Amino acid sequence: MTIDLTGRTALVTGGNVGIGAGIAKKLGACGAAVAITYYSHADEARQTLQQMRQQGCRAEMFQLDATDSGQVEAVVTAAAEYLGGKIDILVNNAGHLIGRVNIDEMSDVHWHRVIDVNLSARFTARGRF
Repeated sequence: MTIDLTGRTALVTGGNVGIGAGIAKKLGACGAAVAITYYSHADEARQTLQQMRQQGCRAEMFQLDATDSGQVEAVVTAAAEYLGGKIDILVNNAGHLIGRVNIDEMSDVHWHRVIDVNLSARFTARGRF
C-alpha cells in the first residue's frame, strides 16, 4: 500500500541510517519533502540524502544532538524553513546504544548518556510542533 503524501513535510531524527533512513526514504517515495537529522555518520547521511534525491524527493540533512534543547530548537526552525514553514510529520527516531556494555559493568555516566539519547531527547523536543 502506498500513501500519497504529496505536499506534506516530514522531519525524521536519526534519519541517516538504519530504520530512520528507511522511514525517511519511504516518506519521500510517498511524496513528502523530508528533512533528516544525524548526530554522527555524516557520510551515511549524505548517502541517504543522495538516494532520496535520486528518487525525486526534496530532502535536506541537518546535524543534531537531540539531547541539546538549543540544538533541537535551531534544527526544527531550520528544517521547517527548508520545508516551507511547517512540519506535518515528526518521526522521533534518534537513538543510540552509545556502546555495548553488560549491565553489571555499566557506569552511571554510560547509563545516563543512553537514557539522555533514547528517552530524554523526546522530552527535549516537546512543544516544538
